[in-house]
Amino acid sequence: MDLAPAGDAPAQKSNRAIDRRSGSSIEARMPKGVVLKVMTKTLEVPDTVYHYTNGSGLCGLLQGRSFWMTDVEYMNDAEELEYAKEPVLDLLLRKADSLASPSDSVSANGNRASILRNIVGEVTGERYENGSRFHVYATCFCAENDLLSQWRAYSGSGGYSIAFATNGLPVGDIEALGLNLLFRPVVYGLESAVDHIARLVDDAAPEPRGHPGTQGYSQAMRLVLPGLATVKNPAFMEEREWRLIMTTWGDWPDLHFRSGSVGIVPYRNVLFERSAVTQVMVGPGSYVEQRMKAVRQLLGQYKEYEGVDVVKSSSPLRF
Repeated sequence: MDLAPAGDAPAQKSNRAIDRRSGSSIEARMPKGVVLKVMTKTLEVPDTVYHYTNGSGLCGLLQGRSFWMTDVEYMNDAEELEYAKEPVLDLLLRKADSLASPSDSVSANGNRASILRNIVGEVTGERYENGSRFHVYATCFCAENDLLSQWRAYSGSGGYSIAFATNGLPVGDIEALGLNLLFRPVVYGLESAVDHIARLVDDAAPEPRGHPGTQGYSQAMRLVLPGLATVKNPAFMEEREWRLIMTTWGDWPDLHFRSGSVGIVPYRNVLFERSAVTQVMVGPGSYVEQRMKAVRQLLGQYKEYEGVDVVKSSSPLRF
C-alpha cells in the first residue's frame, strides 16, 4: 500500500456484487444490487473498505474529499508492476504467435496479434524514448479495519483508519475525459494469479484494431496495466488489499507531485462524495482521547459527515 491522504467498528463481513458501467463524471458512484463481471469472473465486493493514513493524510482527505491516486511505480512495494510482468508478457507474446505471424498485419487475427505485441512494447517502454506513455494510478484500501501490520507500516504513532462504503467510491468509464476508474482486489502470488493473468491475456485483444491510438488498443491496455497493478508478492497477503485504479495515456494536465520515500511522487486527485465515509478509527499510540476529540471536531465542520462514527483501535500496539 501507499501512504497518501487516502476503520470499522467490528468489520462488516457481508459482501455484495456490483457491475461495470459508465459514469458521467469522476464522482460517479457504484450502483447497488447489480453484478460486476471482470473479464469472465464475478467479484464479490465488501460493503466497506478501509484506508490507513496519518494525521496529515486524514485532514487532506476529509477536507479535500479527494483521493491522492499515486503512480504505482512510486509506491512502497518495490515490485509494483514488476512482480507479474515477465509471465504476463510471455503469455501475451505466446497468445500473439498463436493468432498470427508478425508479418500478418491484414487479417482480423493479425490485428489482434498486433495489439498484443504493441502492448509488450508499451509495458517494457520500448515504444518510446522516455518509456511507456500509459500510466496507472491507485489508492489502496484494506478489507480489515484494525490490522496490526497496517498500523505499524503506514500510520506511525498517529494513525487513522477511514472506512468507505464501496457503493460511494468513484468508479466507471469517463470517456469524455479519457479516464477509466476500476475497483479491484489484489491477487497474491503468481501461482494464485495464473487464472487472473490468463484472463487478461485472453481479453487483451477484443477488437481487430492493433495500432496505438485505436479503441481496441486502448481497451487492451486498460485491461493489462490494471492487471499488473493488482498482482503482488504473497508477503503482502495479510493486507487483503483492494485498489481504486486509474489508467491514463500520454502527458496529462493537472498532474500533481508530492515528496515521498522515493523522492518526487506523481499523483492525481480524484473526488469522492463525503457520504462515502462511514467511520474513522483512531489508531494506537499516544493522546488517543485528544485525537478522537479532534477528529470529531473535523467531521463536525461538514454536514455530509454527520453520523460518521469515531472509534479507537483495540490493537495492543504501543509506540
